[in-house]
Order: sequence, then structure tokens, then C-alpha cells
Amino acid sequence: MRRGHLVSLDDSEALDACPKLRNRPQGRFSAVCVPVTFMGRSLGVLHTTGAAGRVPAAETLSGLSLLGAQASNRIGTLRSFELARMQAGTDALTGLPNRRAFESAVRARLRDGGRLAFARCWSWTGCGPR
Repeated sequence: MRRGHLVSLDDSEALDACPKLRNRPQGRFSAVCVPVTFMGRSLGVLHTTGAAGRVPAAETLSGLSLLGAQASNRIGTLRSFELARMQAGTDALTGLPNRRAFESAVRARLRDGGRLAFARCWSWTGCGPR
């Protein structure tokens, strides 16, 4: 899985089987584990099971591999968009929302009928406790 390759096991209790598949309540089974990775980073694993000793056909394995690749791309793209959205609304130095993000949050709060309170510091020397 660490290398990003599909793994097919004909018996979950085999010596070389994944430890996470062993000792399940349903007993022995076959399994296919498909890594979900994006840009070299592991995001998770898709796995499917079947009757012990019955490995899926090559066509099924190919389809599962394609499903894993599509899931990887979709999840990675969504994470990238979310990171870009967060960075666009955050001041890089302070980590606080920038003006655009702050005003958007205030509008949403007012639209939902929420209450707001503001405090503003006018001192050039700082507004913290002295």
C-alpha cells in the first residue's frame, strides 16, 4: 500500500495478509485494497471483500484501480481548493481572517439573525493589558 499499488489477497488470515483484515467477526474472506493517494501523499484505502479463496477477475481489479485513482484525484482536488480558499481569506502573518473574509462572516451572521459585538483598539502603543 505504501508504494501506491493495488493489493489483492485470497485469504484474510494468510501469513502475509494485512493485520487490519485479520480476526474479523465474519471469518475468513478475500480482499482487494486500493490505495487512495494524491501527489505522493497517502489519503486512505478503499477495500472490498469477497468469499475466501476467490480473487476478483483482472477486469474487476482494473476497475477498482480506476475507481481508486478517480477518488484520489477528486479528494486531492477538493483538499487543494479548500486550502486555497482558506489561504485567500486569511492573513499570512497573523492567521486572522482578512477584511473580505471578516465582512463575509459578518454578513452571514446578520443574515442568519445572529448577534454581534465589536471592540476596536485605537492606541498606537498596543491595546493589551499593561
